Amino acid sequence: MSDVGRFLSSFFANISILFLLMYAASLIYKYAAYRLSPLWKEVLFIALAIISGWTTMHYGFRFSETVIFDLRFLAVIIASMIVRNPLSILTIGIGLGLARLSFGINQAAVVGCTNVIFMSLLCTAIIVWAKRKQVGFYARMTIVILVVNTMNVVYIAAFGVIPTREYLLEMAPGSLIISLVLSFLYMFMLREFMMEANRKQQLELSHIRLEEQYRISEEKGEELRLAKQKLEEKNEQLVLASQYKSEFLANMSHELRTPLNAMLVLSQILEENAEGRMSEEEVRYAGLIHTSGKGLLGLINEVLDLSKIEAGHMDVEPEEFNVRELLQHMEQTFMPLALQKGIALRVTYRDEIPEYMYADRVRLQQIIQNMMANALKFTEQGTVHLSAYPASSPSHAEHGSDKPYEWLAFTVEDTGIGIPAEKQSMIFEAFHQADGTTSRKYGGTGLGLSISKQFAALMGGFIELESHVGQGSRFTLYLPWLVLANVNDANNS
Repeated sequence: MSDVGRFLSSFFANISILFLLMYAASLIYKYAAYRLSPLWKEVLFIALAIISGWTTMHYGFRFSETVIFDLRFLAVIIASMIVRNPLSILTIGIGLGLARLSFGINQAAVVGCTNVIFMSLLCTAIIVWAKRKQVGFYARMTIVILVVNTMNVVYIAAFGVIPTREYLLEMAPGSLIISLVLSFLYMFMLREFMMEANRKQQLELSHIRLEEQYRISEEKGEELRLAKQKLEEKNEQLVLASQYKSEFLANMSHELRTPLNAMLVLSQILEENAEGRMSEEEVRYAGLIHTSGKGLLGLINEVLDLSKIEAGHMDVEPEEFNVRELLQHMEQTFMPLALQKGIALRVTYRDEIPEYMYADRVRLQQIIQNMMANALKFTEQGTVHLSAYPASSPSHAEHGSDKPYEWLAFTVEDTGIGIPAEKQSMIFEAFHQADGTTSRKYGGTGLGLSISKQFAALMGGFIELESHVGQGSRFTLYLPWLVLANVNDANNS
């Protein structure tokens, strides 16, 4: 076989070896190396590149005992695609140069050593320049491939031991073309491999993140389950506490009311002094006992009503009753107190209001009594006016009906001390008053309006407040007109 034939055979043997080594490297990376840190990946690649170059030299074409022709410079080109640090390319070049000297130190070995080191310096310089100029991957690698392959031919022709004419005319044309083709082929193959490796790494990272998120969601789910369990336990405890409170209040109601009622009856008998045995001072003391007992009984009733509402044990008991008689009863009840304080008390109602209505008479009476009592309590002079009339409330139109009016309104208006705007919502809360000093000056617990508001809600209505400091207050109870339907239907039938 001629030298050219043996050269081509050796050339393709080098190509086969490089393909085999590249495939082996891809398997190593696929199943082991991709888990390494970037630094260890770089070190592993440098070692594999030097081993690949040494292998191609071992199976390279030998012109003589000292002259070896191989494709070791392809390892430098491939390194330009993969390594992160440009100095790693120079490290590979020096490693390949030393590997060439391992086959014997002679002129050809020195030329081969300096050739591969020179090629690595060229690649390093091109990579550094391309990074500064931000040259794209394909443009950068095209420059590397063309420059390295061309300079390799020039270097061998200038310094190699093969006769220049023989090398340039018989070997260089074919080897340069094949080397360029192989270089570009490796570039595209390795680029695809690198992209696939990056995609796999991204998928691996995504999988790890998903597992972490799933673990966190599982922990959160367990925390939510435990929190829900604790809330259920707390709820059960609250239900039991509410039950115990209701039972306690029911028992206390009986235990407190029985002796209190006896005290009220006895004090009233003493106050009446039917047989005239008591002095005026003793009668006055008996009256004070009776008045204080009635106040205590009212306080007990308010606390019991509030606890029943909070526990959901308060039911509405509607009945048919005469509205105008209820208003007259309010006038008769509060007129003595108004006369005592020198306040003008007026009770009016419009003809449009029904004579009878169907609602919880006891709760309605209690609401009006609370509003009337507060009006008289906080009014030193002027008037207190209770009125009943049909009304429409655009702000609550969703509660309306097809009746002529949406609401039946009961308004208590006074000329008392008034309530500041910032305190008007507070007075409907239990145990709150507009001013803490009012409880000392006027008395009261702050429960009346809170209970009235909740009674109104139980009957499907609400209470509105208009007030200005020093100008009085206007409390309005709105009840839905539909409460009259049962009475009207009964009368029509």
